[in-house]
Amino acid sequence: VSVDGMQGKSEIFVFNESYEKYRSQLVVDSKVFIIGSPSNRADDSDVLKFIGADFFPLDQVRHKMSRAVNVRFPHPSANEALIEELKELAGTHKGQCHLVIHLITSRGNSQRVRASRMRVTSAQEFVKKLRNSFGDSNVWISS
Repeated sequence: VSVDGMQGKSEIFVFNESYEKYRSQLVVDSKVFIIGSPSNRADDSDVLKFIGADFFPLDQVRHKMSRAVNVRFPHPSANEALIEELKELAGTHKGQCHLVIHLITSRGNSQRVRASRMRVTSAQEFVKKLRNSFGDSNVWISS
């Protein structure tokens, strides 16, 4: 497979097993997210080469790759209303991702807490609401 990107070209080697599994996504002009490893095949060209293992349509990457939604804010004793707002938002946006809360202490240390009984979605709408409430730099998705 040859890929033309914004920064240049690359060649992705796809073995039969991966090709059969992802055949429907490997079509001309489709936008895909590729997971793979560098190829040790050497030649004199400047073309990046690697072995493709998994392929996802670009519009499904957030859903397929997201494992946790992270929210950072001051320790709850500073503002109980933030906890309630987070609970309310999370309760109406259920999904498959862990909700990880990063509590910042008065000394600036971070304490990470994973909500044990609450799973949330990584959908753009939910993340946007969180960022409106907690700030852009205080909400992120991890894989």
